[in-house]
Amino acid sequence: MNSMMDFNNYNDKELIYLIKDGSNPKALELIVDKYNILSLKIIRTFKIVNYDEEDLLSEANGILMKCIRHYSNEGSFYTYFSVSLKRYLIKIKNQELECVIHLGEDVIDSSTIDDEYLNEMKVRDIYKRSSNLQRQIADLILRGFAVSEISKKLNIPINKIYYEMRKLRFSDQIKINK
Repeated sequence: MNSMMDFNNYNDKELIYLIKDGSNPKALELIVDKYNILSLKIIRTFKIVNYDEEDLLSEANGILMKCIRHYSNEGSFYTYFSVSLKRYLIKIKNQELECVIHLGEDVIDSSTIDDEYLNEMKVRDIYKRSSNLQRQIADLILRGFAVSEISKKLNIPINKIYYEMRKLRFSDQIKINK
């Protein structure tokens, strides 16, 4: 192989094969460089406050190593890695939110409780008015799935997902204005 490898000349499966085979140590560096771009993009979309971007990128590289080790050549490695990273970041984001909730427990006043009650009632009302498909879509979105993944999972076009969510928001706006 050439001493100057370019990851654009290799697909993910080929690079992973070279890494696992151990025949070309440069392959690991190439796939890390390639996936650092994706990792940064995903990390920035989550806007996690209590972590430095470099620390999260380091965690993403650790997840990349695990994904390489466990990848079985079935399906897209890109999807496998991005879902793994998103799940990790969702877990961190949930911990961040739980921390904020726990910090605020001592300073809750009755108006906050009233607002929380009203918000909970609003969510329940929206849930009652939503269709089964809208509930499925919302559940998958909350679990961190991308719209394209939801489309495949539910076997519906991407436009249908956006349409159902707009319909739900529109019906909520009508209810508020009444």
